[in-house]
Amino acid sequence: DAKGTWMGASGAHRVVDNDPNTQGWSRYEGRFTFPKGAATAKFLFYLPRGKTGRVLFDDMALEQIPDEPLAYLQCAAYRNSFTPADGDIRFAAMLRLNTVANGLSDYACEAVFKDVKGTAVIRPVTDFDEERALFALNAKELAVGRQEIVFRLRLKGRVVAEAKRTVTCTVQPIPRRISVGTDGRVRLDGRRFFPLGMYTNRWMTSEDFELWAQAPLNFTTMYGGVDCATLDRFAKTGTYVCADVRGLIYGYNYSAVSAFKSFEESKAAFRKKVAEIAAHPNFFGWYLVDEVPLDQVPFVTAANELLQEIDPDHPTYAVTDKPHHIRELLPTFDAVGMDPY
Repeated sequence: DAKGTWMGASGAHRVVDNDPNTQGWSRYEGRFTFPKGAATAKFLFYLPRGKTGRVLFDDMALEQIPDEPLAYLQCAAYRNSFTPADGDIRFAAMLRLNTVANGLSDYACEAVFKDVKGTAVIRPVTDFDEERALFALNAKELAVGRQEIVFRLRLKGRVVAEAKRTVTCTVQPIPRRISVGTDGRVRLDGRRFFPLGMYTNRWMTSEDFELWAQAPLNFTTMYGGVDCATLDRFAKTGTYVCADVRGLIYGYNYSAVSAFKSFEESKAAFRKKVAEIAAHPNFFGWYLVDEVPLDQVPFVTAANELLQEIDPDHPTYAVTDKPHHIRELLPTFDAVGMDPY
């Protein structure tokens, strides 16, 4: 910032569609958003600590990506479902308003929904700035069933963008094996559950499992493939497992690389994995994000939406080391863990 305090960092990585005819050169790309208040930036080319050798770089370029003024509309209710008894349901729209070309007062926001009589209601949204808009709708106001909540952005009276979020209002809560209540607490088979654990990997030995059984842990996020045999071993220790499925995500190319050439191939792989392990009593959820750069968001968002459709019982999970990326990452997960270094 203007005082010289570091506000964050973003990295670049090798692109998945690297040209094979470049005589050893590899193209690296990174996408980042300057935090509000940023004054200067540095671009570094380096070898990781402990590495030796020589690296050549050329053709470094910085390109501004045109911003759409409205990115998405999110609902705070778990899996976008709620009952009339749940009270106020919070919504957030991610905005990227150009307040240099236009003043904030030139913009206006509104939410459109159907009330209990099925009548379309347009309600002004007044809590917004150049980065986000926030509003709440009381669940008792909303028609029972599925409907689209529409958020509109106006500039000098004209609608310039809109985003939609499909929500479901039911008389009774939708039964799910694992859910997140309106109090923000995880529930497993209807009971509160506090996940306490650590990362593991597929190379755990029998000795590792014996040591694990002595610890007061009930949860793990497991890198690498998770199958029913692994779940059986963790079940003996009373542990629930979040499965790493980053490699199934079409286009994913950071800390895990997808081998799939199309989203259709990826969808088939996800459906197969759901059929394989989702019914196991010690399966907990799907690990989709491991500190990804922002250019991976479209791929992970597609996977998240697919899993929400085909597996209503288990949440998707993300981890990021960059708190200022959370608003960009919101469409990629049900639950998020923070590990800022």
